[in-house]
Amino acid sequence: MIILLDTNILIEDPSILSKKKKDIIFATTRSVLHQLNMWADRYSGWQSISSIVNSAIAKGILQVHDTNFPPDKEVYGYKLSPTDVDLVQYAIKLKAAKSEVAIATNDHDILDIDKKYNIKTLNITELRALFSKNDKDVSINVELKRQTDTWSRYQKLSIFLSFSAALLSIIAFFSSLTMNKIDKLISTISIWGTILLVFAVGLGVYAIRGRFRLFYGFLEFFFGFALVIRVFWPNFDYSQLKTVDLIQIVGAIYIMIRGQDNIGISLRGRKFERYWKKFSGEKGT
Repeated sequence: MIILLDTNILIEDPSILSKKKKDIIFATTRSVLHQLNMWADRYSGWQSISSIVNSAIAKGILQVHDTNFPPDKEVYGYKLSPTDVDLVQYAIKLKAAKSEVAIATNDHDILDIDKKYNIKTLNITELRALFSKNDKDVSINVELKRQTDTWSRYQKLSIFLSFSAALLSIIAFFSSLTMNKIDKLISTISIWGTILLVFAVGLGVYAIRGRFRLFYGFLEFFFGFALVIRVFWPNFDYSQLKTVDLIQIVGAIYIMIRGQDNIGISLRGRKFERYWKKFSGEKGT
């Protein structure tokens, strides 16, 4: 059976490429590979995946096929991306040639269209089930397994460190406010010095966002949450709620939303991307 791998499968679990089973061939289209490499140029999280995929291609584990089909108006009517259309049309061609074929994808739009053309589809759970550890026909490519294990550990560690660093930064910042150290600091800086400092901080924070977006997203989220806490803690009376308090709460919620947006962007190309998209309601890749 030929299993055509969609981009979202390669993103969520590239370790599937380290597994081999008799009568199963992994393949994909040139457009999927192009999409993966294009995103790898934009987001660092995708670069390791791209490297794993290219290693699998070099070892002959993953076949890449060029597809220059004339556009199928009926397939395009399902509002699929050009990459997805390419994948579906290639599966249709293979099926017409009497080949046993399946598309591995988490994209619900592809799942719907394949029912019409009677093409087998596999989600990530079903794909993993084909390569059970207890299956004697399954073998492991040690080198690719090492690559994917390193990638998986990095994903978990980067999220943990970003989360922890952001939380500790916010705790430290608001602890300094509580101890009234900020007033002493401000009193020793001239007005122009303060303006220049704010300008430099703005540039610095923007640079941090571009290089450490996951950390920045968590930092933004916790900062917004801490602003809400400042309204309600340590002493708060609902009868004393003022307009400025409401504005601060609404502003804090907006900052939390922006933080989550940055977290979502930074998770592109990471194994947790699909879970975040389920939480946020965004469509899959």
